Amino acid sequence: MLDPEIFKRSFFAITDLWYIIDSEYRLQLSNQHPGFPHRSDIDKSSTTCFSFFYNRTQPCPECRVFRVFSDPGNTGATWNFSQGDRVYRISSFPVPDEREQVEFIFCQVHDITNEHQVLLERSKAMAQLLKSEANLKEAERMTMIGHWELDLATNSLSWSDGVFFIFGLQPGEVEPSYDFFLQCIHPEDRELVDRSYRDSVSGEAPYELIYRLLLSDGTVKFVHEKRQTEWDSAARPRRTLGTVQVVTESYVARKKLRQQQQALQKQAESIQETNAALRALLKLREEDKVRLENHFTTSLTDTVIPCLDKLKAGRLDPSQKFLLNMARQNLEQLFMSYNAGINSRYLQLTPMEMKIVELIKQAKSTKEIAEILCLSPQTIATHRRNIRKKLGLTNKAVNLRIFLLSL
Repeated sequence: MLDPEIFKRSFFAITDLWYIIDSEYRLQLSNQHPGFPHRSDIDKSSTTCFSFFYNRTQPCPECRVFRVFSDPGNTGATWNFSQGDRVYRISSFPVPDEREQVEFIFCQVHDITNEHQVLLERSKAMAQLLKSEANLKEAERMTMIGHWELDLATNSLSWSDGVFFIFGLQPGEVEPSYDFFLQCIHPEDRELVDRSYRDSVSGEAPYELIYRLLLSDGTVKFVHEKRQTEWDSAARPRRTLGTVQVVTESYVARKKLRQQQQALQKQAESIQETNAALRALLKLREEDKVRLENHFTTSLTDTVIPCLDKLKAGRLDPSQKFLLNMARQNLEQLFMSYNAGINSRYLQLTPMEMKIVELIKQAKSTKEIAEILCLSPQTIATHRRNIRKKLGLTNKAVNLRIFLLSL
């Protein structure tokens, strides 16, 4: 049998606080512990555990030790309590007598402050992680975005809640798989998506694609997906990570904008073509006008006016001269109203001078006009002086061509 003295020394050498109480909560024995006061003069007849440890006058409500005494089948109880800034765990073990009745209870008090602090920090970290996950799920829901991972070794696919929502499903409603993913893609886009993904896995091309989903209720969604494949040390594809986001509104808006831009471009091209055609028509009209003016002027100055001048030089009575003058005045008025750009002084020019005027207006030099009309430059120079005289430009520093173009 163990020597009681050896037992007592061993009991007091234990680093945890141990104490023994009877069914009346009275302390029978206690070792020393730096976190609790120790009194060697414990009164076994009156010192209770609740007065010693908790400074109470009555047993603690819902006392766990009492349940050990009251329930013969109870093998013990464990609970935590705080004292100051320390946290302790109390473990109780029943000690039966010869009749298998609980006579005493051994209680161990173990300082778990450090472990408790670790648990608190772990709990805070877990709470923060859960909060972050909740925020991520809410952010995915609000932005209509999700992320996924495909393990290429096991061909297992995992989706975030956001991906389930994008596919019109509740989280966990189906078991994600690559085949199921392909079935959700619009038939017209399915081959493109599958080929693009396989090319990206083989390392031939990056993967970023906009394609359509066709959901079970007939809804069509445009989604923008990005994928990145990771390879192991043997250059084998290990897993693929990706994100998918609904871009239906922005895609449709961009498509509509492109269509509007294309329509505006076509309208601009049509307007340019119309303007070009109008410019060509205006040019033809101007050329026709010039030809008509030249023909009218030439006919008037080469034919009509000379004839009137010959008639005027003949023997005419006063009435005939009056009629002849009236005819000439009417022709001059008709000429001026038809072509306001031709000065009435043109009527004083001879047919040859009219030809030289037209060549001067075309920026021809004296030498070039002489070659065109088969005349000498001196003759052309004489005609130019006569033209300036008839137009009132003698001894005036006025460019003849600019003056003629201004008429």
